[in-house]
Amino acid sequence: MEKIIQQFVDIMQLACKRMDQEIFDLAAFEASRAYRLLFEAIEEQPSTPHLGADAIKAIIDSIKIVEVLYEFPELEKTGYTIDILQHTKQTVEQLLMGDLKEEDALEQFKGMDKLLTQTMQVVNYLSQKQSTLGALENPSLSVSLEPEGQINLYARLGEQQGLLSLAQAAQLHREFLKRLKNRQENKGRLFNLASQMMTKGAFAEAASAFGKLAERFPEYSANLWNCIGACHFYLKEYEKALPYYKKALKAGAILGHIEYNIWETCVALVNDTGDRNEKMRWKFYYEECFSHPNFTIQV
Repeated sequence: MEKIIQQFVDIMQLACKRMDQEIFDLAAFEASRAYRLLFEAIEEQPSTPHLGADAIKAIIDSIKIVEVLYEFPELEKTGYTIDILQHTKQTVEQLLMGDLKEEDALEQFKGMDKLLTQTMQVVNYLSQKQSTLGALENPSLSVSLEPEGQINLYARLGEQQGLLSLAQAAQLHREFLKRLKNRQENKGRLFNLASQMMTKGAFAEAASAFGKLAERFPEYSANLWNCIGACHFYLKEYEKALPYYKKALKAGAILGHIEYNIWETCVALVNDTGDRNEKMRWKFYYEECFSHPNFTIQV
């Protein structure tokens, strides 16, 4: 295992070098590869490896890499990513203070392994859809991820390229409705058409499409209600967005992700009014939605 630990350290050093070179997609790849190498080895050899100072430094470096990657507009920082980063930092602190055994720490670091694997998948997806990470000042697409690996797409308001005209949006929506009537239509095609409307700025049409998909495919309703909420958010219909986010949560959406969306929407509502009572209303709305809120709203 000493050899594996050294390889983990060496690969993470390479990831840091890629960050210095501003080759961010390769940095994500190398960081993900380092963790996969480590945990695959642990799965094959259950004995707990001794990490040592270099490996702990490599883990700290991986935290810094992820923090930088999620500052890019293409990658949306959600409650899920924030939770893993904070948890990993706390685990490192406990390990350095001697409050945590290495075998217990390694178990905790699996969250970072999972996050980096998912991040690499997102980076690959983005490179296929628009460009390598960090290459565009105003990317048209923003992506967030959830613990089970699901990717959520969002068009970036005011920064999109190739937006649909009103006529094009209506035409795409008609095509969606036509295909929806066919019970044999490929499910992926229907979801792709709805996503196209959203990523190309046809938010009203996309919200309608996602609603019909939620009726047809209730097993996907959590993500679909969330997408409808996002459509209303991008239309600046903030109050309309909130009930859909809450429906998504009730349907089983990831708590951390939905909390972030509700917090973001309430912040927008606070910033949208000069009335202090209204500001307090939305501050309390967010705080009352969650027993232990992870974010704060300044009024």
